[in-house]
Amino acid sequence: MKSKFYLYLILCFLFNMAGYSQSTVFESLSFESNKLGRKVSYSIYLPSDYNTSKRNYPVLYLLHGYTDNET
Repeated sequence: MKSKFYLYLILCFLFNMAGYSQSTVFESLSFESNKLGRKVSYSIYLPSDYNTSKRNYPVLYLLHGYTDNET
């Protein structure tokens, strides 16, 4: 009986994990900033269905100090 219960838990976990998809990460991109007079690096984290979804996603800007980096 115990082995069936553990098998059931493992199968539930595997089926549940199959529904999760990975997000897309673009790291260390950059653009030229006229205000700062230099290139500014940034990273973007997008949901897995960002390119195919008609949904609007909120934006969260995480700003750091001038001497820090995007990572």
